Amino acid sequence: MENRDFKKTIDLNVMISKFLNLLNFIILNKVNQKLKFLNFYFKKLQTENVADRNRNYDIMFNRK
Repeated sequence: MENRDFKKTIDLNVMISKFLNLLNFIILNKVNQKLKFLNFYFKKLQTENVADRNRNYDIMFNRK
């Protein structure tokens, strides 16, 4: 009887461990996706700002 309860406890521990690993993987995956998006977004902002700045210089100094 005691041995069977011990086995159930081990099985439960394994299941909890696997569940937490899966949850951790899902959360990290979502965070990674958000970070990639933010990285892309800020790079896009930077390049647009450089392009705007260059265009403004062209207008100020009458460059064509």
